[in-house]
Amino acid sequence: MQNNHPPKILIVDDEPQNIHLLGQTLKNDYQIIIATSGHQAMDKLKGPEYPDIILLDVIMPDINGFDICKELKTRPETRDIPVIFVTAMDSHANEQEALEIGGVDFIIKPFNNAIIQARVKTHLDIVRQQRQIKHSEALLKSTLEATKDGIIVFDNSGKLLMLNQNFIMMWGFPPEVIASGDKDQFLDYGLNQLVDGDARRENLEMLWQSDNKDSSELELKDGRIFSRYSEPLIQDGDKVGRVISYTDISTQKILEKQLTRLSITDPLTGLYNRRRLHEIIHDEFIRATRYQRELSVLMMDIDHFKQFNDNYGHEIGDQILEQLSSCMKAHFRNVDWCCRMGGEEFCVIMPDADLAGAMDAAERFRQLILAMRVDDLTITISIGIASLHDLEPGEDPDELLNYADKALYTAKNNGRNQVKHYQPKE
Repeated sequence: MQNNHPPKILIVDDEPQNIHLLGQTLKNDYQIIIATSGHQAMDKLKGPEYPDIILLDVIMPDINGFDICKELKTRPETRDIPVIFVTAMDSHANEQEALEIGGVDFIIKPFNNAIIQARVKTHLDIVRQQRQIKHSEALLKSTLEATKDGIIVFDNSGKLLMLNQNFIMMWGFPPEVIASGDKDQFLDYGLNQLVDGDARRENLEMLWQSDNKDSSELELKDGRIFSRYSEPLIQDGDKVGRVISYTDISTQKILEKQLTRLSITDPLTGLYNRRRLHEIIHDEFIRATRYQRELSVLMMDIDHFKQFNDNYGHEIGDQILEQLSSCMKAHFRNVDWCCRMGGEEFCVIMPDADLAGAMDAAERFRQLILAMRVDDLTITISIGIASLHDLEPGEDPDELLNYADKALYTAKNNGRNQVKHYQPKE
C-alpha cells in the first residue's frame, strides 16, 4: 500500500448488482478492481501489481471462491493478501471452512455498508501494522540507524553500547539510569513497568547468557503493549553483545480486539451473533453437565415483524430491533448471554437457571416488551423455552436450541404473544 495511492480492492462476484453495491460503498476511499468470474480473478492476480485486499464471493459458475483462496495461499506473491468472503452462504460450517483455508473474515449477504467499510479498513490497518513490524525487525539485523522503534545495545559484560532517543521516550528511563550504562539497572527499571515483570526476570537472565534470538510481547502497567525483539550482536563470527528493539503495537492490538468484537457480535444490536451463540451453548452445556448445574435457553421472535417493515419501513424495523435488544441487556442477568439469531429472532442462554426461573424471566420480559412503544407502535413477542432436563441422554447442546425453537413455534401457532415450554408430545 503506497502512501500516495489509495489501496486496491479486488471485488470478485458473478452478480453485477453485488459488484455495483460493493463498489459504490468503497469507491471513495479505495481503487476498485472487479472480476466477474473465477478465471478473471486469477488473471488479475498474475501480477506485476496486486490488490491490497480481496472481497471474494464463494458460489461462482467456473471456479468457486474457496478454491481461489486455496490457490492464492500457495503462492508466495499472493498468500499474504487478506481475503474477505462476501457470500450468501450462511452456515457455521461454511464460515469455518472459509477461515480454515486462509480467509480473514466472512460476511453474509445481504451486507451492511458500514460493516463492509469497517472490516475492510480494519484488515488493511492490521496488514499495514504487520508490515511495519517486519520492516523494523529487518533494520535491526543490519544497522542501528534512525528508526521509529526503541533500540538498545549492550556488550557481553552488560555495559551499554548504544541506544536511540525513541527507546528513552518509550520507556521513560531517568537520566541516572542512562548515565550508569549498567544492564542490571536498565533491567530493574524496565521490569518494574511490566504487568508480569517479576515472572520474566529469570527467563531474561537466561536469554542474556544464550546465543538465541527471541521475540515476545510485553504488557506495561500503563496499558501499552510493546513487541520486543532480541538477538546476539555478532562481530567477526563471535557474539560480542545483544541488540534489543521495542515496537509499540498498542494500536495494532486495539484493531485486533475490534476485529474480534466485529466477528462475534451483531452490528445493529450489539448482541452476540449466531456464530458466537453456538460457541456459548457448547461451553455452558459442558459446564452445566460437569458440575450438575441448571441451564435454560429462551428462543424468542417478534410477532408480525415483516408487517412492521412493510407498513412503516425498515428504519422503524431497525428501531424495534435496537430497542428490544436494549431491553434484553437491561432485563436479563449479567451471567445470561443475549444473542441475535438473525432477522427478528433472538436467543438468551441462561446458566444456573431452572425451568421455573427461566419461565418467570421470560414472562416478565414478554410483559416488558408489550408495554414498550416504538413510534407509538405496540410490539409483542413469542418465547419458547427449553431446559437441560429436556435433553435425552447423549443428546448434544444444539438439541437444546432445537427444542426451544420448537416451543417457540408452538407459542406462535397458539396465537403469539405468549411463553411456551418445550413439550415432547406437542
